[in-house]
Amino acid sequence: MDYQSPHPQTPDSYQNQPPIQPSQAGTIPGPDAVNPESQPERRRRRSRQEDHRSASRVGKNSRHQAKGNSRLTTIQKTERIVLWGCYFLGALVVFAGGFYVGQKSGHHAEMENDVVQQDAAFPSPETDALLDVGFEAFQKGSYRDAMEDFQHVLDKQPTLVGLDYLIAESAYLAGEKVLAGEAAGHALSKNESVEQARVLLALLDLDKSNSAGDGTQQLADPKVTAESAIKQLVASHLAEAKGYGLWGDFLRSNGSYRSAADTLHKGVLRADPDASRDLLSAKEQIARFQDNPPKAVPSLSEMTSMSGEQALVAALAALKKHQEEDAVSFLERARDLFSPLTFQKLMKDVAFADYSKDPQLKQFFNAR
Repeated sequence: MDYQSPHPQTPDSYQNQPPIQPSQAGTIPGPDAVNPESQPERRRRRSRQEDHRSASRVGKNSRHQAKGNSRLTTIQKTERIVLWGCYFLGALVVFAGGFYVGQKSGHHAEMENDVVQQDAAFPSPETDALLDVGFEAFQKGSYRDAMEDFQHVLDKQPTLVGLDYLIAESAYLAGEKVLAGEAAGHALSKNESVEQARVLLALLDLDKSNSAGDGTQQLADPKVTAESAIKQLVASHLAEAKGYGLWGDFLRSNGSYRSAADTLHKGVLRADPDASRDLLSAKEQIARFQDNPPKAVPSLSEMTSMSGEQALVAALAALKKHQEEDAVSFLERARDLFSPLTFQKLMKDVAFADYSKDPQLKQFFNAR
């Protein structure tokens, strides 16, 4: 009988396995003991499987986050667009405000420059006195003297504006046609009193054409040129009466009397009563009275020889002394000598303001 080993035979694959170490004797090998490397291998395999599952879950979560991030990104983009729009509008407002302030500052700077120029061109005490002499001579019809006075002013203070035209007008009225043309040309070259200077030059050409009388053909009719220049003066100064006066005289010189009358009426409507000689002269006398009031009221016996200005001042003197009846008599004299409109404006002067409620004087303040 053959002897059999108590241990079962193992397959040939096991024969090559290393022998069991003595430390393992007495132990029953488990399933993993057959291949000592199989347990770590299984652990690694489980780890890879778990990693794969985790990756799958992370992938799903990341896709959800990507969608969420996509939605957040769209909102953020919208917010950024709105924010940039606000920045743009704010910048536009700041730019517009800066432009407006700059324009306004520039306008103020121009105004300040104008003021400086006007101050620089204001007459000195010496030239101002000469101007008064010149205008007084002009008012009296002494045009040659006025021309010389204005020329002296120009020599002493060349920066004054408008003197060349004053010299030209005075020279023209004095019969000095050549000097008038030269002075008007100087005014044009300085861009001063341009419309007035052009009218004067056109009238000089018209006078030259009329005096020649040789029928020489000219490129432009002097009459047409003169009337065009006068119309341009009127158009540039619609509120002033002088242009209408020149135009009316021009029409009368050509026999257009009806048109001249209509044109002169327009000048009457535009005449400034506040700038009339009578009104300014009367206010001058009132100012002199206020500066140095007389101690006594003029006698009523002097009234018939009084001018309108004198009667007006006498009325103020009587009112200061509470002599209302005498004041009424003087005011009646003044009303007869002044035009109704001038008298009405004089009664509205501040010098009479304290007496406007007096029953005896009511008729003068309500004058029309």
